[in-house]
Amino acid sequence: MPYEIGGRADKYGNRFEIRVIIYHMLELLEEKIDYIILEAVGDEEQGVDLWIGHKDASQESIQCKVRNASKEYWDFGTANARGIFSNWKFQLDRGPNIYVSLVSPLAFTFLEDLINRAINSNNNGRDFYDYQIKPSDGKFLSFTNNICRVMGIDHKLDYDLNRLIGYLKRIRYKQFPDYCLREIIMRKIENIFLSKPNKVYDSIVSWIIDGDILGKKINLSMIHQFLNENKIKLRNLAYDSKIVPRIMELNNEYKMFFQPLNDGMIIRKEFEKCWEAIEN
Repeated sequence: MPYEIGGRADKYGNRFEIRVIIYHMLELLEEKIDYIILEAVGDEEQGVDLWIGHKDASQESIQCKVRNASKEYWDFGTANARGIFSNWKFQLDRGPNIYVSLVSPLAFTFLEDLINRAINSNNNGRDFYDYQIKPSDGKFLSFTNNICRVMGIDHKLDYDLNRLIGYLKRIRYKQFPDYCLREIIMRKIENIFLSKPNKVYDSIVSWIIDGDILGKKINLSMIHQFLNENKIKLRNLAYDSKIVPRIMELNNEYKMFFQPLNDGMIIRKEFEKCWEAIEN
């Protein structure tokens, strides 16, 4: 269902983008990625809301689109009218380690199907087009040909079709329903922090909006500095009530099956020194 027209639509769009940013900040805190950049400048700004630095040194540009006017899905015409494909080509041509993503609550079935076919191809552009694209129905073939046109691909040239596979393998479409995204975020917050989830969420939102962090590379140390300044405590798994009972259970199992020498423990001075060091 489309959002209301006017200012409310803009606010919903901003809210969705903020949630996408929070999700990736939590991914950073979990050390699944290396850094993020909000609203970069220069060439990195074109068609990009958020940059992700991955562990393998690749970069991923993310563009957030919460709605497509009154449509409940994306198609070539509406995506192309927003410059999505031309922006993708610009970013992909900047380097082989750059990936591009569109994040939206809406479906984009043809694009996802095209990407999956490229991923599951034999990497031969001519085979890909002749055997995985041409036999498809007319609408999908037209969609693919339109992608070729806007990405500067001549489907009559084998070299260009190889380029097409290379482009498609570096394109991602991520569908996140808006409300579900918030639920995912809140569950992550509960697992990561001791502080109240709503307080953590509101603090991160305020940091994104008022924290003067746009254009800066936000890494793990910067996140920890923000958390310390706002007295937001991370969960210590050693004292997690969900984990401690299992640890105790494992300890009891170990005691039951472990048979000490001569039915007793061997007392060593090294142990006493270690124990004193721990206590002090």
